[in-house]
Amino acid sequence: MNKPDTKLRQLIRSLIIEESAGAESLLLEARNPVTSEAMRLAVQMALASTGRFDYPHGSSSREYSRGIRINPVGDLGTKEKADVVMALRGAARDVGLVLGDEISPKSTPGGREKEISGTFFSWQIINIENWLKQRRHRGRGNPRGLSFLQQALAQQGQNFSIREISDLVKRKALTDEYVVVNSRSLQNKLFTGQGLGELAEYATAAAINDEKTPVNPDNPTGEFKKAVEGSILDDSWVKAAGNQALMNDFAEAYTNMRNKASANIQQIPDFNFGEAKVEGGTGTYDVVTSTALVHVKYDDPSRLSGIQQKTEDLSKAKKSTPDEDIVFGMSDRYWKKQRAAFKAAIGKVGEKKDKELLGEWGFYEVLLNGGPYTKIDQSTDPEVMAWRDSITPGDIADKLIHDISTEYGASQRADAAGNPMPQFYFSYFPMGDNDYRLKIESVEFGDEAGPVDIAGSITLRGPAGQVTKVRNLEIQMNPSYSGREGGTQIGRPYVAKSGNHIIFELELRAESASKPIQIHRGDDFSAAIDASSGTTMAKVLVNEIRKLIRRVIQEENERVDSALLSQSTQISPVRRLIRETLLLEELTKSDKKEIERLAKKQAKIYFDRELSSAIEKEIKKRNGVFDKQTNDIVTTRFKNSKSDKDFDDAVIRVSKRVLKALHDMHYKRTNLIDKMPVPKT
Repeated sequence: MNKPDTKLRQLIRSLIIEESAGAESLLLEARNPVTSEAMRLAVQMALASTGRFDYPHGSSSREYSRGIRINPVGDLGTKEKADVVMALRGAARDVGLVLGDEISPKSTPGGREKEISGTFFSWQIINIENWLKQRRHRGRGNPRGLSFLQQALAQQGQNFSIREISDLVKRKALTDEYVVVNSRSLQNKLFTGQGLGELAEYATAAAINDEKTPVNPDNPTGEFKKAVEGSILDDSWVKAAGNQALMNDFAEAYTNMRNKASANIQQIPDFNFGEAKVEGGTGTYDVVTSTALVHVKYDDPSRLSGIQQKTEDLSKAKKSTPDEDIVFGMSDRYWKKQRAAFKAAIGKVGEKKDKELLGEWGFYEVLLNGGPYTKIDQSTDPEVMAWRDSITPGDIADKLIHDISTEYGASQRADAAGNPMPQFYFSYFPMGDNDYRLKIESVEFGDEAGPVDIAGSITLRGPAGQVTKVRNLEIQMNPSYSGREGGTQIGRPYVAKSGNHIIFELELRAESASKPIQIHRGDDFSAAIDASSGTTMAKVLVNEIRKLIRRVIQEENERVDSALLSQSTQISPVRRLIRETLLLEELTKSDKKEIERLAKKQAKIYFDRELSSAIEKEIKKRNGVFDKQTNDIVTTRFKNSKSDKDFDDAVIRVSKRVLKALHDMHYKRTNLIDKMPVPKT
């Protein structure tokens, strides 16, 4: 079997025979300078040229690859919706764009499979195809699409004349595009993470209170009414008036969360949550019941909570609050004070985006353990040395352990009988349209020997009588922190470990984020159900896989019973593993990993087989005719090269085009090759 030609080999051959129409087609396909991204960028640049809007810059921007998105600039960003819309239509008119009717957030226009934006209002660009193809606006000499497209391509490092771009865009132009305006006055927060997170809190309280009343978005009642009239959702709910589809969807989301929580709570027969109410704003617990404390999370499997600075009555501390009055969040106060003092010592007080800066100096290593071999340790600057001498390495660890144990080690509240109230996590995960999965966890430290006080310590006496205190929870540098061997990240410098188990990862954000220390799950936060597997930080009480597993067991039992009778059916490794291990109430951690490994392996085999077959068929189909035509032309051209006076120039020209095409794909800097001198032999 002949080795199939790569696109690069086809490109080189096609460039040599410039007369071939197929060659030009392949060149355009390989270089593809006028991409959809470039055309969308042209629209954004056009609207930005009016001075009233800007657009997301840089490929790392989240919005950059999500269609045409613009932001109002200056005081327009604080104007009401009507003012922003008027400015948008005026800007579009100035550059020759025609906008259709406005489209509400989370609306799906006719002919589209997905909504344009779940958060902001948007407008269809009715004339985008013609706008991209015409050079002038209504004969008045105003810039048209091709001019902005030329600028967009130049910004991407590709320089073409208007005529060249015109020829290229005729073959491919956008026809169905929408412009989304990222503006607070045009935003609806209902279906943002914040909005749905707030809704999840009230849905959880409703489920605990056994609320079953149907939800009417036109006449809200119960916990749904409290949710949409609360400080977070009220403005967005008012803006949704008139958009019945949006209101219905939000009510449906609430109902599905409530029903999911109700069903899962019923699977915990040994615990009664009592009466519940939402208690947002404290930053620690979202729902407080008469018997438990509940933290509700939405689509955020990693982050657990932030270490908020609070006083004795759990009210949020201010910058003016004295250090001694802070009983929770001491680590956050200490970290921020030391960060400010250190940045002052190195003359970087105004540097708000400081994660890389602190990592470069070894700030967190020094704060934790004195940080030998860091830039701080090696510095002879008097200011830096004074800061280093002013701290006690390890203080940050003591304060972190205090704050973690306050929230997770011992309950912050007692019930009516004076007993510590258990703590729970309700974590919702979206699955399709307004459908959700829920995991409920009980927060408790322990191992096979029983509960463990994470704030305590164990006293060990050595053979010579020496005394050693070993904490049950240790703060250490994160193995993946940048600067350490194999480290790649700079956001989470510390981990909290129990023995060899990483229970928490601690995120310390840049000053520009104005956020407290964030506590994230470590790899061993949620360990296996069975105590024999070691430390169990969070015992999973409700796991959605249990329903699926029970169905699988039932179906597999029927299949296997039939197979044993006939001796004609072979059991797959995955099903055999399930049958042998799932007679237990729960899967162990190793069981889950083994099932996942086998499933992934089998899926990969099927995928690779199908993909290889499809690629091979397509290559054979396309290469047959092209190979013969191309090879014949190339062979003839080279045979006649001695008598062809233009052959040398053609080879040089073609070679440069090959280099340009290759270079474009990586660096988009064609001007370097244009200036390259090529001597003739």
